[in-house]
Amino acid sequence: MTKKPAKKARLAPKPAKTAAKTRAGTDRTCAGESRTGAEKAVSDDKKQFPIPHSEFPIYDEPVMCCKGVYFITGIDTGIGKSVATGLVARHLMRQGVKVVTQKMVQTGVSGTISEDILLHRQLMGIEPFAQDLDGTTCPFVFRLPASPHLAARQENRVIDPSQITSATKRLLETFDVVLLEGAGGLHVPLTRDDLIADTLETRNDPLIVVTSGRLGSINHTLLTLEAAAHRRIPLAGLIFNHHLPTNKSTDNPTDELIRLDSLDFFRRRLKHYGRDGSLVEMPTVDDFQNPPDIDFSPLFEGL
Repeated sequence: MTKKPAKKARLAPKPAKTAAKTRAGTDRTCAGESRTGAEKAVSDDKKQFPIPHSEFPIYDEPVMCCKGVYFITGIDTGIGKSVATGLVARHLMRQGVKVVTQKMVQTGVSGTISEDILLHRQLMGIEPFAQDLDGTTCPFVFRLPASPHLAARQENRVIDPSQITSATKRLLETFDVVLLEGAGGLHVPLTRDDLIADTLETRNDPLIVVTSGRLGSINHTLLTLEAAAHRRIPLAGLIFNHHLPTNKSTDNPTDELIRLDSLDFFRRRLKHYGRDGSLVEMPTVDDFQNPPDIDFSPLFEGL
């Protein structure tokens, strides 16, 4: 499955005209537009996620990235997918790309709007979109903090993956790029018969995997990459989350050794999947009001 790595091309070239690129049999037309203003409607669900007031630069020639959907998954629950998704959206928006995030399903929600979606908007520095308030960006929210299929069953509901796909298509009518965040990992069940990976296999969206340097991450990451390769789900790259669990410390020499070795291992291993250089490091984010600006362009190069 190894292929020759694509030439390094920055995410923001200045092409004379729009070009069409194909990966894994899916046409992905390059496009970029200036961001639009977010909707100003406010609900009680948003109060726990104050939105910072920030101005983003508008570029004469906006960044060009492949128009379409990118799926963001993790090697486990609590690996940092939501923060990563919001920061990738922030990066693209600051470069002039018309981008929105979407969440397949979220459990453990007390309100009617996905808390992860609100976190994305906070990290992007904008108010929620109208599509957030009407549920388009997260069609399924459940109260029980459990696997989606179980949380849905507890409310006598069933998750219909086609509704998620339909919502994505509606978002693409307004936005050029949709960053679709999953729930947990690839093999999380949406229903008793459907896994997240089953849905992805029919969509062919490039996959962004969030991983870390904690003990066990190498195995979990490789299992995720191999599962994606087996199902012919195209890989965009890895986001390496440097955040450590609360019971860990950078002062522990063993933890630090494992972290650095894992990072080096992933950089080398990406060559095996034809995505050499497609790894972005994400530092610990303590202040969601003023998050760091990270260059995620390696994830989109060569797609």
